[in-house]
Amino acid sequence: MNNMPQTTKKNTILVVDDQPQNIRLIGTLLREHYNLLIADNGPKAIETARGKAPDLILLDIMMPEMSGFEVCETLKNNELTREIPIIFLTAKTETEDILKAFEIGGVDYVTKPFNALEVMARIKTHLELKNSKDLIKQQYTELMQKNEQIKKAYSDLEQQAQNLNKLYLQLIQNETFLRKSNEELKKLNEMKDKFFSIVSHDLKSPFAGLLTMTDIINHHINEFSKEELADMVHSLNKTAQQTYKFIEDLLEWSRSQMGRIQMNIAKEDLASILAGTLLTLNQQAEQKEIAIENNIPIGTYALFDNNMMATIVRNLVSNAIKFTHKGGKVTLNAEKVVKEGKPFLRLSVSDTGVGMSEEKKSQLFTLEKVQSTPGTEKEKGTGLGIVICRDFIEKMGGKIAVESKLNEGTTFYVDIPTED
Repeated sequence: MNNMPQTTKKNTILVVDDQPQNIRLIGTLLREHYNLLIADNGPKAIETARGKAPDLILLDIMMPEMSGFEVCETLKNNELTREIPIIFLTAKTETEDILKAFEIGGVDYVTKPFNALEVMARIKTHLELKNSKDLIKQQYTELMQKNEQIKKAYSDLEQQAQNLNKLYLQLIQNETFLRKSNEELKKLNEMKDKFFSIVSHDLKSPFAGLLTMTDIINHHINEFSKEELADMVHSLNKTAQQTYKFIEDLLEWSRSQMGRIQMNIAKEDLASILAGTLLTLNQQAEQKEIAIENNIPIGTYALFDNNMMATIVRNLVSNAIKFTHKGGKVTLNAEKVVKEGKPFLRLSVSDTGVGMSEEKKSQLFTLEKVQSTPGTEKEKGTGLGIVICRDFIEKMGGKIAVESKLNEGTTFYVDIPTED
């Protein structure tokens, strides 16, 4: 298959299933690309995993003597085997079984009968994640032996890598829940394709940078001064933070699509939300010498969820700063309007930035056309921020719109429901 991983290492996969026909089928799919180990019961699977240390385990749940769940729990409780990724491959489709599989340490869950291309793609993804993690650990060990000075910085990167892995697992769980809804199957497939496209394009690049930089430090550490090493560590940390923010945006969008974000709509003061949110963005604005003019007074009330509104304001103001040149200006205003006989508070966020073409505006709020555009100082993003804003304001009964002219600036309008 042309979607197999391009690597010099031939990974080993342990297949655990009590049905010979299933083992033969899986073996036919995998044998050309991977080294295979076979176990037809739980105890044999545990013994093989401890002795052979496979790179990944495909594990059936329903087996006599010892279930797949029991096998997984035993392996995760053993220091020698707890890091081996486990994909459950089973005919069980109940929600509680899926949840339990993730809770006890599984990294994925594929139901029978399965699609061969899908199984191969999932195996490839998890093996690439494991190989990357193993490489990071190896380089970490070598760096620790050569220079104690970067120990703390590398430890932080390791923690961030673990956080990224946890977020990835949560995204996989969200995707599993979506697959259970036949009504939303077509929409799910579109979102899944877009998600993997974003991940493959935007997640590989920062990880490649991390690995390249650590490799340079590893092989030339004695050639760098203390100041040069400090600059490199700072660059590594900045890249890791950007990657973490990228995953956070994907996760927030995914939660929004499935309605898993709890809303608490109440009469709130918009000025209070703005004060806290703008405080976190002041440094970003100051670095670009951009003035933020907030013309919204205390006591500007509307009906909204605090967390959702904070996310909307943060994205809109952050984007305004991102696409405004040094010395520019971002302005916030609010006014009462009536639409179709209903009262709204209209929040506007305006900038003096680069603006947008009509084509760009027409694609701005659609998932199919979402793409990351660098800021005036080459700032990076996911391209999902405006889509998240649209979803959140619509869930709260409001609307979002935009006006923009190339090289003149952009204004976003957010209509928030009010009581009067």
